Amino acid sequence: MSKAGIYNLCINRGSTFGPITVRLKDKLSGDPIDLTGINARSKIRKTYGDSTELAVLTATVTDVTNGEIQFTLASDIDIPANITPLKFAQISEWETKLDLTRDETKLFNIGLSPYVWDLETYDNASPPVVTRRLNGMVAVTEEVTS
Repeated sequence: MSKAGIYNLCINRGSTFGPITVRLKDKLSGDPIDLTGINARSKIRKTYGDSTELAVLTATVTDVTNGEIQFTLASDIDIPANITPLKFAQISEWETKLDLTRDETKLFNIGLSPYVWDLETYDNASPPVVTRRLNGMVAVTEEVTS
């Protein structure tokens, strides 16, 4: 099994988020992954391993033969009082990076947004076969105009 792709999100509070469409492809062949009989789920948490969900992204398989999944945020993220949203300059630099340096990762672990998220697919077997497809950080910016 290959490791999950990295996809960082930036959510603007007070704005509609999504839908975002991703197409899953086999890394070797480039062919779409067949998602027949597969479901998708996605959550945002404060940190990896945290049991509290900050938000649930609605994830739907929209095209089984082309490996297409859409996800959207149905509700706003409730930012805890001790979290400071990122400044615009930090987000502009952060959004374009796939791999963060050790120092950049430390910056995000000292009480600043971002959060973490992932997108998993699973089948209807018992127990289900679960595959993490995407994961990354979630930056949340505060709304200015309300």
